[in-house]
Amino acid sequence: MGDEVLLSVRGLKTHFETYEGTVQAIDGIDLDIERGQTVGLVGETGCGKSVTALSILRLVPDPPGKIVAGAIRFKGRDLIGLTDAELRGIRGNQISMIFQEPMTALNPAFRIGEQIAESLLRHQAPRLTRAAIEQLEREVEARKEGRRASPVSSGEEWRCSACQAPAVHGDPACAGCGASFRGFFRRLLRPLGLRWERRALRTLEKDPEDLYLALFAYIPGLRGFQRRLERVAHTDVVAALRSVRIPEPDRIAAAYPFELSGGMRQRAMIAMMMACKPDLLIADEPTTALDVTVEAQILELMRELQKSTGTAILLITHDLGIIAENCQAVGVMYAGTLAEFGSAETVFGAPAHPYTHGLLQAIPKIAPGERTRRRRLFIVPGTVPNLLYPPPGCRFHPRCPYADDQCSDEVPLLRELRPGHLVACHHPIGKEGS
Repeated sequence: MGDEVLLSVRGLKTHFETYEGTVQAIDGIDLDIERGQTVGLVGETGCGKSVTALSILRLVPDPPGKIVAGAIRFKGRDLIGLTDAELRGIRGNQISMIFQEPMTALNPAFRIGEQIAESLLRHQAPRLTRAAIEQLEREVEARKEGRRASPVSSGEEWRCSACQAPAVHGDPACAGCGASFRGFFRRLLRPLGLRWERRALRTLEKDPEDLYLALFAYIPGLRGFQRRLERVAHTDVVAALRSVRIPEPDRIAAAYPFELSGGMRQRAMIAMMMACKPDLLIADEPTTALDVTVEAQILELMRELQKSTGTAILLITHDLGIIAENCQAVGVMYAGTLAEFGSAETVFGAPAHPYTHGLLQAIPKIAPGERTRRRRLFIVPGTVPNLLYPPPGCRFHPRCPYADDQCSDEVPLLRELRPGHLVACHHPIGKEGS
């Protein structure tokens, strides 16, 4: 695997055990994604695009699903052989996924900010702990100097009266200068709380998995260190929401998912997935149920985030136009197999697999200057096969106009037709002699 290849999938097979038999949802997928590259996956509903994405993250529910063969190498590590604890360190941190329906992916019982902060606290704990300790030291120093302040409302936001830094009404001290916001009696008891917070944060810095601190984080009188971490994480949450161009990020962070529109929920989901700056982002139908204006905004947003972070993207969609506009490489899936893979220019400009050729023919076209007239829309004949009993040989041969006896007997291998253009077909279109 080359240095530029971030993810390499080889021979991936994912099956589901049902009462009727074994569903061969994924049957031998090969896929490479380079650093900073955008790769698209297209195909009819039920061809295995989402199962491929879930298999990469090993999120296929077991039972009934199971990865029965193959290798998934990410940054040189085989994800198949990792433990659940090791995978939890990768999911949401190095590999993130935007799920199809943000309304069902977001927990309706928690605020948007809490759900984004949860990911940060899980994966960025050492950095947040160091920031919390620095904030605590500033508060201790301010107490020694006797600095006091109060949060003052300035329009829609609160600011510290001493340093004018953004503040949150109800916090014990300013996050910028450390000046105390507490009243007289609370300031008398504050030194005890600061000593406990310092001890807890120092322990947490050495061992983020400390079981006692995990318990104390839920006890009201002892969870001051946890509240400080959450306040530090809130700064990153607001920055993440602002990066996806959400207006009033503080207000949105305090909102519940049902209070947001579809486009805003999708932006919040992208902010959550990009908060930890992952190396690979899997976007499963990120523009589903969005109008064309919001769809264009979401796609433009993903391109901007990719440029700023260098994140590679695996984009799954039915829209061939989105793939052609946003992806450098594209894979065409059919019935759990990869039919064709290559650059977007090659696959769309000179499709070699009959299935890809049929998909492109099914796109309605009006030539410039052509008079509008009624014409029959091309459709690929037949239906997607039942993966409980897939057809022998090439899975597309019952619908293929070029099929012969070889197609029904032999499974075609994914071969290189031309440099960088792979096709799994016995009789590819455009091959000499075909």
